[in-house]
Amino acid sequence: MDIVTRRATVSDLAVIRELNRLLFRESHARKHDDMLDLAWPDDQRGESYYRKALSDPAKAVFLAFYAGKPVGYLIGTSVHRFDYRKSRVGELENMLVLSAFRRRGAGTGLVSVFTGWLKNKGVERVYVSVYAKNLKASGFYRSLGFKPIDVGLEKQI
Repeated sequence: MDIVTRRATVSDLAVIRELNRLLFRESHARKHDDMLDLAWPDDQRGESYYRKALSDPAKAVFLAFYAGKPVGYLIGTSVHRFDYRKSRVGELENMLVLSAFRRRGAGTGLVSVFTGWLKNKGVERVYVSVYAKNLKASGFYRSLGFKPIDVGLEKQI
């Protein structure tokens, strides 16, 4: 299966929005996060996030295609929010590969082009946060060499 990846441009905004919307719906349906605001991908907050990801030199958006059709996306940054760490750590902010294209190289290709982009920016590590209930995603990232580093906890008050 020939999966092609490339850097996204502002002309890909609708595709990115649709894939992000699918990520939200999938995460909600699988009960990964009952607090997800399903309107976010389509409202001004989502629009602002996508546009910044496409225009900010510290961020990157990549798309994966099969037979010319988009099958996945990744948004990440070279600026990690934990600036107290000794080396530069980028962050894979969000990613989705359509279910029919999982375990076929699309996700690995997206992570590979993203980590290559990070290396070119002098970043030495990459961080990703995965919902605790999303065992498939956790397994995928572990298969690529990611190791657990922290545990995020949340409580309703």
